[in-house]
Amino acid sequence: MRRLEAYRCRNRMRRGFTLVELLVVIAIMGVLVALLLPAVQAARESARRSQCQNNLRQIGIGMTQFLDAKKHFPPGQFKPPGVPNSAASGWATWFLPYIEEQATFERLNFKMSMRHKPNWQPDLTGPVNQVIPVYLCPSMATHQADREQTRLGIFKRNGVYEEGAGDGMGAIDYFGCGGPGNGVLNPISGTNYGSDRGILLRMESGGNCLGSKYTCSSKTIRPQQVTDGLSRTMLAFEASGQGWHEEGGSRNKSDSPGAWASRDNTGRLKEKVNPPLSIIWASPEVFSDHPGGANILLCDTSVRFLSEDVEGYVYFALTTRDANETFGDVGIE
Repeated sequence: MRRLEAYRCRNRMRRGFTLVELLVVIAIMGVLVALLLPAVQAARESARRSQCQNNLRQIGIGMTQFLDAKKHFPPGQFKPPGVPNSAASGWATWFLPYIEEQATFERLNFKMSMRHKPNWQPDLTGPVNQVIPVYLCPSMATHQADREQTRLGIFKRNGVYEEGAGDGMGAIDYFGCGGPGNGVLNPISGTNYGSDRGILLRMESGGNCLGSKYTCSSKTIRPQQVTDGLSRTMLAFEASGQGWHEEGGSRNKSDSPGAWASRDNTGRLKEKVNPPLSIIWASPEVFSDHPGGANILLCDTSVRFLSEDVEGYVYFALTTRDANETFGDVGIE
């Protein structure tokens, strides 16, 4: 009798979960996952945002070294004789030795087009095809259809990287600030800011670029010319996900702002932080996939987070070097 009772007791102890109990456990686990997932995602985004800020700090440190050596900021654009404007180089090419990319810099031929051999290679081994990690935001998720994660894609969408259009060139998510865009008004004077009030300027700032036979370089800016203050003037900003300029669904292969070797990664700002994509792809503005705003680099090498809610007058005042605006820090972290 005692043996029978012991057997029954052991049987009761070995009984598994009922279906109801199992469903309750699964429901509890689901609730816990639902509660934890946003926290995990937030932690990951915080790490990515920190890495993005660190990238901009590295660019800022490199800019300090560039200034020590050259006494001026890099030219925003440069074109040697015999090269069309569309194949000119941008500030990020001249900057490579100062972010520990000397080997890539030494492979560049500044007398030749940035979109053609020997700078570009169909097997993506050319110097302009190289992926420069410090030029890429790890949070980048929103991008043009033909922009890959680390490179421009294929303009013709035919599966073949072709010379001349920018196919396969290494990408960049940080743009040089050329000042306010055309038509933006100074809130102090009420007059048009005019062109080339920023730091990294376009070629026409250095005089007329009369055809492909001439050498054309943008005007270069010295720190002494930044009379608004180095801590109040934007040097570079996030504009992630760029590929080719696109307006009304039509892409322009002569303009490829998403490539670090391209002349087009300088921006004249005229909208706001994180405007609609139709605006961004046509003319880069401050934009990122960080929730609530984007990172910017100031001329004193500090990195700030610019809120989507920043006032327009603050936004444009940051883009100018010598307009004498005054503003608070509302919308700037």
